Amino acid sequence: MRWFVSCIANHSKCREIGSPEGWLPTRLIDVGLADSPQCPRLISTNGLKCDNNSSYVALSHRWASTNVVKLESSNIISFMQRIPTESLSHTFLDAIDFTRSLGVRYIWIDSLCILQDSLKDWQAEALQMHKIYRNCVCNIAATGSSDNGGGLFQDRNKAWVTPGKVRIQYSGHDRVYLASLGSLWGR
Repeated sequence: MRWFVSCIANHSKCREIGSPEGWLPTRLIDVGLADSPQCPRLISTNGLKCDNNSSYVALSHRWASTNVVKLESSNIISFMQRIPTESLSHTFLDAIDFTRSLGVRYIWIDSLCILQDSLKDWQAEALQMHKIYRNCVCNIAATGSSDNGGGLFQDRNKAWVTPGKVRIQYSGHDRVYLASLGSLWGR
């Protein structure tokens, strides 16, 4: 992730990753810094200074499973102390590791940052979705997983992305070309 760190450090436009409006989501998950043994924990952003140190990543994921860990009124206090990693899906754990590898301390995950048993909180936060995704430093789209637990990274058939070599010889022409099926890129 050196390219990301380099962009933030060296490019003036990239350094403007903090919200220009001085805005943060209501809650974020503090994942600690790279190689941190810290368990993730929920924080309220009320009073958190909005600058490059408070930038955050957002995760977009599927809710296909009913076993998604959710923030509820009954566990908000304990989540502010520690979100147990053993209860998190492979996708959430990958997203936390990826966030740390970017050198970013916070991540926003809808099921863990919006009270799922509070219509009032859900309605208020839903109105902020455009800001949540617009102001994040990076949006992780977990599109390769059929549900929330499949992880961010999938094994793939190397043939899908490795072009084959084709030698074409005719009338004095002798060249090697790289060829791949365009339809495979859709996978």
